[in-house]
Amino acid sequence: MANVSVDSDCAGDSVSRLIHGAFEGFTVAAERLEQAYADLSEQVTALNGELYDTNLRLTHSLQENTRIHRYLSNLLASIEKGIAVVDSAGRITLWSRGAERLTGCTAAEAVGRQTDQLLGEDAADLIRRLAEGGPDGAREGRITRQDGQNLEAEIGASPIYDEDGRMLDTLLIFDDISRRKWVEERRRRSTAQAGLEQMAVTIAHGIRNPLTSIELLATLLAEETQADRDRSRLAQGIQAGVAAVNTVLTNLLAFTRPVKPRVRSVDLREVIEEAMGTAWYALKEQQIDPIRSYDPGPLEVDADQELVKQVFLNLILNAVQAMPSGGRLRISAGGSASGSGASSTGPEAADHRQAGRCPDSGGPGGGEYIEVKVSDSGSGIADADLDKIFLPFFTTKPKGAGLGLAIVERILEQHGARASLESRLGEGTTFTILFRRRCPDATSSKGDI
Repeated sequence: MANVSVDSDCAGDSVSRLIHGAFEGFTVAAERLEQAYADLSEQVTALNGELYDTNLRLTHSLQENTRIHRYLSNLLASIEKGIAVVDSAGRITLWSRGAERLTGCTAAEAVGRQTDQLLGEDAADLIRRLAEGGPDGAREGRITRQDGQNLEAEIGASPIYDEDGRMLDTLLIFDDISRRKWVEERRRRSTAQAGLEQMAVTIAHGIRNPLTSIELLATLLAEETQADRDRSRLAQGIQAGVAAVNTVLTNLLAFTRPVKPRVRSVDLREVIEEAMGTAWYALKEQQIDPIRSYDPGPLEVDADQELVKQVFLNLILNAVQAMPSGGRLRISAGGSASGSGASSTGPEAADHRQAGRCPDSGGPGGGEYIEVKVSDSGSGIADADLDKIFLPFFTTKPKGAGLGLAIVERILEQHGARASLESRLGEGTTFTILFRRRCPDATSSKGDI
């Protein structure tokens, strides 16, 4: 029995030691876990602090980026010039408010479209040259608005590079220089006008004195040689030559010293018919039978009747000269609700037309404007000559001084009227003149309109 008791005591001590050891191990593990948890808590606290700081910096950075983006957007919107960004495929990716104003096309409509479709070939060609390694810079060209109006524009292109120096996109900057070009042209003409006027007066007086003597002698010669047909024809040829020279001198003086308009109510139908009557011989000689078409009702404007008659006479004679073998001449006059049918002869004409606007009178022949078209089936005008056709002394005809259409433009400017020209080489030409209709309650006064 004693041996059994000793063995039991030994076994109990062994179990106690095992349990004690297990508790000690558990205590150590718990302490380690507690320390690990404390360390982890410290790390989490530190990470939370770092995350908070990082988040705060990101928030500040985002706010700064938003502020800069808003500032740049406002800056871009405040620039009057048109600004566009074009990608390597020629598509527009950015379109400024200035571009919207100049072209009449919104950013939503512009983004994604090809440059040549929206801005025309001049801008597209500039981008192509830049992509091929050409120099950046600016050039003058044309931009077509959404309403079809052509703008004289200055177009500049610059490359946009990435950090490795590769060309990503192209920055386009363009601006309407129509008024600047017009002012420059007016200044140039004004400078030339002073010298031209003095020269014209000197030439006219120097030529007209002997011309009068030649005309008198030719008249006497024609009377004395009536029985001799050949000599009489020669005398008549001298008279015709004198008349032609006299016409050139008259046009020269009319251009260099324009007459101040004497304004009153004028019916354009009557003025056109008077001009047709004056040109009857030229029309008959070329066997041209004009076709006239007028809207019913009054076609009244405030104008100088004689000056406006000169406009239509010059246009009719210009058409006759374009049809040496005969052809078709059409003249029409009628109301137009808007002035979109022609381009202004000068920026100040648009300002002038805003005063005294007439409401649309409605019905046949109604509208704020009266539109007159003079069309011929003659030789037409080459595209290269269209911009020069109203310049003094420019002519495409073998005869003539090139002053007829210059006088037309001068008279239209005096009346605040507008003119446009459409022509196809070998097919004919159409001149469109727009006058502002006279209001029924308007009062006329002498002097400039």
